[in-house]
Amino acid sequence: QDTDRHRRPRARRDVFRHRVPSPLPRWRSVSCQRAPVQHQCQCQSRASLSSLMLPRSLARRAAAACTARHGSRCLSTAAADQTYDLAVVGGGVMGVWAAIAAAKRGASVALADQFEPAHVHGSSHGDGRIYRLAYEQDRYVDMMERSLPLWHELQEAAGESLLARTGGITVADAAAAGENRNDALRAIYARRGIPHETLSAAATNERFPQFSLSPSLEALYQPDFGVLFASKSVAAAWAYARALGVDTYVPFRAAAFRSDGGQGQGSVVLSEQGAELRSRSLVVAPGAWLSSLSHTLFGLRIPTRVSAETACYYRPQAESAGSTRGPVPDHSYRSMPVFIFQTENGCEGMSGMGYYGLPTIDVPGVKASAHYCGPTVHPDARPAAAGGPAAVLGRTLAGAAGEEEAAARRVAEVVA
Repeated sequence: QDTDRHRRPRARRDVFRHRVPSPLPRWRSVSCQRAPVQHQCQCQSRASLSSLMLPRSLARRAAAACTARHGSRCLSTAAADQTYDLAVVGGGVMGVWAAIAAAKRGASVALADQFEPAHVHGSSHGDGRIYRLAYEQDRYVDMMERSLPLWHELQEAAGESLLARTGGITVADAAAAGENRNDALRAIYARRGIPHETLSAAATNERFPQFSLSPSLEALYQPDFGVLFASKSVAAAWAYARALGVDTYVPFRAAAFRSDGGQGQGSVVLSEQGAELRSRSLVVAPGAWLSSLSHTLFGLRIPTRVSAETACYYRPQAESAGSTRGPVPDHSYRSMPVFIFQTENGCEGMSGMGYYGLPTIDVPGVKASAHYCGPTVHPDARPAAAGGPAAVLGRTLAGAAGEEEAAARRVAEVVA
């Protein structure tokens, strides 16, 4: 798609260019404890750390000084009387963009997360994620067309590269009469005027020498796919939010919720440390913690399945020992498209979702993985075989040993 036509009018862009420093400052985190009142400012480098035990009467002044220095605020007993228009609990990609959207409308916003910005404990991290138009439903194409200009806006504000257009191929079995999974994509592309091209296996291999498709396959090429530099983008979004006036609070692990005023006038979210976050409206965007947190805060049972997906990075075959394939084509995002294989992957549950892959970005090798094949885990106790420690934050779950074994078996099956 032509991203220029989705950008804001120049006058509006000038407003944001004036308000947002470029490049944006690197994020900083602020943490406070309540009893006794302790003000603690901590920079990203962790090289400079000041911890002051303050009388309660001076806590506000210390928090204000930290705000002026770091662009963040402390949640302490002294600051508990502030009520925001909106509080967002969860600072992954969904939470931070909710905060940005509200701030751009003039609301006072607080953004809280149990970890530091762009942390590695959820799913909003890594060197790259695919953005694509490979959806059969209009609503997903709509979301893609509306969100991509916002990522470009963030990139412009950040003053650094956050995404790259690579093009993408969706591969399916060309001989599967009536069951070719690319047919539905071709139909929506044609109906919506989205440029695309069907390539035979031979034509794909010639245009993109990084691939070696078998003759029974075909590729549906769409030029507007790309990669988003995930961790870098989330960190930039936090900086953008702060530049728009959003107050950020980390670490803030939500533990309880109550109505403020008794007449539905607002809400109070309490952290495990006893800090209070008051707001007139509340957005909860906890990612993998949705089921547990919605039950803890609101008594709601929202069933979700959290899985730990295994992503592998593969050395191109021409780089392997004894290869006779000749010169190695560039497998980086500058030359190689992202790819999606619409083939059965043998996984139970959401079976048939196939595979996906990205060209090399930061981590050496081409990234590839099967969709929805990972073991079911609890986000606070991810087994080591599924990419994490047996317990996170000192928490353990009953049957962790059994879960560890099951995760190890499942990972071995997927990799094999």
